[in-house]
Amino acid sequence: MALLTSIASRLLQTARILEQRAWIALNLRPAYNYDLQPTDHALTSLDDQPDDVDNDHGILWMAVPKKRTSRRKKRLRNLNKQLKPIRNFEHCNVCGNLKLTSIFCSHCLRRIKEETKAYRKSLKPLKFKL
Repeated sequence: MALLTSIASRLLQTARILEQRAWIALNLRPAYNYDLQPTDHALTSLDDQPDDVDNDHGILWMAVPKKRTSRRKKRLRNLNKQLKPIRNFEHCNVCGNLKLTSIFCSHCLRRIKEETKAYRKSLKPLKFKL
């Protein structure tokens, strides 16, 4: 944080110098005053703040688990995440094997792929003479 503060202050100082030089080159002066110091709390570091007993840094440690979670509690917490049984099976109208309700029968699909492959092999490639 201290490094970030020093870098930010150096960049701000460099920007001020460059802008003042630009105004001097134009023989003008800026419309606002640069003597104001930044009051942004993001630029102040934690090292610059006084250490009080009541500064609430202890609140950072409140979310730490005090004891190990038991296996029983883990399992109870994960009951809803378990796999649920599939109950939407039906018999295929073509081959009679079991299949899911809204999905093609895998047995019939495999048979169709084999028939298509055999049909493509049986076709002779067409040769054209030009």
